[in-house]
Amino acid sequence: MRLPADTRLEEWSVNSWIETILFGRIFYRQMQLASDHTLRLVRGSRVEEPEITVSAAERDNGRLARFDNSMALLTWTKDARQDHSHAQQPVPATFAFDWTSAAAPCLPETLRTAP
Repeated sequence: MRLPADTRLEEWSVNSWIETILFGRIFYRQMQLASDHTLRLVRGSRVEEPEITVSAAERDNGRLARFDNSMALLTWTKDARQDHSHAQQPVPATFAFDWTSAAAPCLPETLRTAP
């Protein structure tokens, strides 16, 4: 998403990033407000454990109410001073990466395989 050039990146904020496993499925979302005035977003999920234990299911049932996999939100507040340095992970632009490779950034780096 391209942000208006007459705004500052510090005026923009995103709601969250996600990296968690529930019921054997990893859910991943990462956003980056890039210096070229774009918001880059990648979202993915993959089954890591096709069958989980009873104790894992009970644990995840207790965590489910706090899990929000709804939507990414981008908001603008004029003259705000958001600090994005602590949460920003690089997200490549669509033209800068082979998205069909095993190392595609649709999952956390720890689960990607090198090309």
